[in-house]
Amino acid sequence: MAAQSQHSSPRRPGRAPWEHSSRARDERLRVIYDQAPVGIGEADLAGRIVAVNPRFCEIAGRSRDELLGRTFADITHAADRAADAELFRRLVAGDIPSYRRQKRYVRKDGQLQWVDLVVTLVRDPDGRPGYVVGVVQDITEQRRTEDALRMSQDLLDFALDSVSAAVWELDVPGNKHTLGPSYYSMLGYAKDEAPRDREGWLRLLHPDDRQALEAQEQQWGVGETGYREAELRIRARDGSWRWLLTRFRPVRVDEAGRPILLVGVDTDITARKHAELALQRERDRAQQYLDIAGAMIVVLDAAEQVVLVNRQAAAVLGLSEKEAVGQNWYDAFVPEDQRERERAEYRAFRSGERGSVQDIETTVLTRRGEVRIVAWHDTILHGDDGSIVGTISSGEDITERRRAEAAIVAARQQAEAANQAKSAFLARISHELRTPLNAILGFSDIIRREALGPLGSPRYKEFTEDIHSSGTHLLSLIDDLLDLSKIEAGRVELREEVVRLDELVDSVFRFLQQRAAEAGLAVGVEIPRDLPPVRADKRALKQVLLNLLSNAVKFTPRGGRITLRASRDPGGGLHVSVADNGIGIAAADIARAMEPFGQVDSSLTRSYEGAGLGLSISQRLVTLHGGRLVLESEPGVGTTITVEIPPERIIAA
Repeated sequence: MAAQSQHSSPRRPGRAPWEHSSRARDERLRVIYDQAPVGIGEADLAGRIVAVNPRFCEIAGRSRDELLGRTFADITHAADRAADAELFRRLVAGDIPSYRRQKRYVRKDGQLQWVDLVVTLVRDPDGRPGYVVGVVQDITEQRRTEDALRMSQDLLDFALDSVSAAVWELDVPGNKHTLGPSYYSMLGYAKDEAPRDREGWLRLLHPDDRQALEAQEQQWGVGETGYREAELRIRARDGSWRWLLTRFRPVRVDEAGRPILLVGVDTDITARKHAELALQRERDRAQQYLDIAGAMIVVLDAAEQVVLVNRQAAAVLGLSEKEAVGQNWYDAFVPEDQRERERAEYRAFRSGERGSVQDIETTVLTRRGEVRIVAWHDTILHGDDGSIVGTISSGEDITERRRAEAAIVAARQQAEAANQAKSAFLARISHELRTPLNAILGFSDIIRREALGPLGSPRYKEFTEDIHSSGTHLLSLIDDLLDLSKIEAGRVELREEVVRLDELVDSVFRFLQQRAAEAGLAVGVEIPRDLPPVRADKRALKQVLLNLLSNAVKFTPRGGRITLRASRDPGGGLHVSVADNGIGIAAADIARAMEPFGQVDSSLTRSYEGAGLGLSISQRLVTLHGGRLVLESEPGVGTTITVEIPPERIIAA
């Protein structure tokens, strides 16, 4: 058969006639031989190549002529020759009928070609060894892939060993738990000692961690493919607990999206956890020392985040130590209107330009919304490299002290103001008393001495009228003083009755109409007749209106106008107002005008007489009725004073 093809095997000397077949059969075998996808080579019992097909030439990287007459050992890698020769010897000796191995051919261009080789000894009909046939498959790419996978696995094992980590996979339906090689060394188990199923592995977990892990797995959502992680404790072979950080995810899910294969990596974090626990113990011990201290302690890092607070500081802030840690101090615990200023002050100090310590008072916003005042002693903290890493501050809540100091200052100022008011009052009351008394004494002395002639002279009548007017003024002043003293002592009781405001206004208007006319003032009254009656002390309300109208007459220049109005309040009450276009009062002086003995013009040479008690008495009488007295004024424009009577005083028709 082989004599008809350049790649075919030549007729071998000494072959028996049974080897020759018909031409058709030879042709079929030749086609198969030449077009086979595997390399086929024949060799004599000495190993010399006597025939090859085209595919064998491609794999070996040589032509047929370059291969014929050479041995298989000539094209085999030196490292594979010894094993190859031993197998060939045993084959020819009849120890084995065939053999299979993977080895490397060296191509003509020097490249290595991995092959999978099957070598068989062909015997003649008498059973004697005839020749050797080798079937070769090119597995170079397969070996490269295997080498790459092996290298990747080696790198993975090296990486996992370097960080004390191991891989695992879980066949969920089959409950099979497969552990990577590193797992055994990490926990100290031999491979045959480690559990092979899921339940056995779970039994090694700490009971608390097992429950948490199973709960997490049960919460796995359908279709979820993300990573989950947990820290857990597992029992090592020596009986100790090892801390592991496990991170896992599903790589295969069923049709419903439920995981059926999980893979994960477990990292030994025992050393880290022990360090964390030791650090936490040190922090707890330091926290105990800080809590013993009587002062507030706050530690901030370079980003102004709270790193530590003691119990005293947490109590002032109104939250626990854990709740405070991690928050930005200025965003969470400084009032908004002070935030930027205090943050700028802190950053300027933290820069180190002002030294390493400072004493400062700042405001602190508590969880309850209360603003406290704290006196701080701040110290800069440095890292190992000398850089500024934050600050530690001890503080004292001085809110109550500052309030007490402010109260003392306010009381002192109030006492000084009261003393000044008393002095001014004594000066004014002395003036108010002396003026009419001088008139009374002077005119009565003239009458007593009959200085203008015998009694009966018309001039004496004028003097008696002046004496009466001065006495009336003194009586009014004394009445005001007595009324104020009763009100201040809380001894005024309202004698309530049904009062019609239109009638009350008419009587007040008639009483002051003559005084207004003598002062050259026009008086208008705008009182609706359908106003409802009110329950009030009629005498007190009348005194209020008389005081307001008297002030309007007193402080309105000749030619001015005074208007008395009454109207319903939209809220259900009543408003009674006295308006004038007199001299007016500046806004800064309104509060003083409402105080007892308060007068805008306090000089002894002032233009208007009076002790300054009218407005104060009126305000207190209105307050006793549950109402308000509102004063609105502008210098040069005039004044409007409104009595607001509350709805509960109105008597429904």
